[in-house]
Amino acid sequence: EDPTTVATEVGELLNRAGYVAVALAHPGRERSPLEALCRAIGVPMADCRAEACARGDTCRRDGPDGPEPGTCVVDPPSEDGFCSYFKHLNYDRPNDLAAVLDWIEAQSAPGGRLEGRVDLERVVYAGHSAGGGAAMMVAGATREYGGTETLLGDPRPIAFVSASPQGPGDEDFTERSFTGAGCRDLAPDASRCLTRPHLVLTGEGDVTQEHLPADRRRSFELLPEGDKHMGYLLDADARHGFYSFSVDACDAAPARCEAMHGWLVSAFLAFLDAYVRDSERARAYLASDALDVLSGGDLEVSRR
Repeated sequence: EDPTTVATEVGELLNRAGYVAVALAHPGRERSPLEALCRAIGVPMADCRAEACARGDTCRRDGPDGPEPGTCVVDPPSEDGFCSYFKHLNYDRPNDLAAVLDWIEAQSAPGGRLEGRVDLERVVYAGHSAGGGAAMMVAGATREYGGTETLLGDPRPIAFVSASPQGPGDEDFTERSFTGAGCRDLAPDASRCLTRPHLVLTGEGDVTQEHLPADRRRSFELLPEGDKHMGYLLDADARHGFYSFSVDACDAAPARCEAMHGWLVSAFLAFLDAYVRDSERARAYLASDALDVLSGGDLEVSRR
């Protein structure tokens, strides 16, 4: 990924609201490092790499629930690629976040480039789609790799935002992932197993080839109670990309799309103000029916 184009909409939104935004770009893996990762975490080589491919749409195989898409990995670019059915970025994202937080900590030390500019006691990790699943993982959701439950949580963020996350049964997540049962079995400190504040954003139009709104919603419904919030748009014209704050991913009239965008932004910033700035006003807003009234009931707000 190009780091200059990652999360530009949400980054600009956060900057205008007075927050520091750090966007993560996740590098790919060539054949040898990918195979090494698969061996290390027990992913079968048939999932790690398969037949040769030239285009992404040629990477499909039959699975228990129908055709399964893969990723055409070209390594090196001058040679034919190969199909991978293991999404290594699902494993890499939490580790990449840990590396970035380590770097920010180092740069925030006396004499560092970020000294006095970042409050490391008030970090929130937010992501959309695969990034939403990564936020769940950093919060304490486990994933099964090669049949082994894996925990890649990080104690440093104080809150999380998962827009369009995967649900149980999607991409190595299970119900134990979201209830925190898997984390409690593995974590040295179970007090951080999905217990920190979390906002989930999704809706009726949040459909992709592999994932459905009901599954995304289920990830929220399984979370342990306490400081959990969900905004669920009932308008199917707000498509998957809309939940990354991209107004363009909307099939409704422009005024309607702008209005729905405003509702999501309102929920997002209120959540941040409540848990990052300790704003009692923002907490009261989240606890009230203000978003229901604002949206005319089209943004269904849930709390746990």
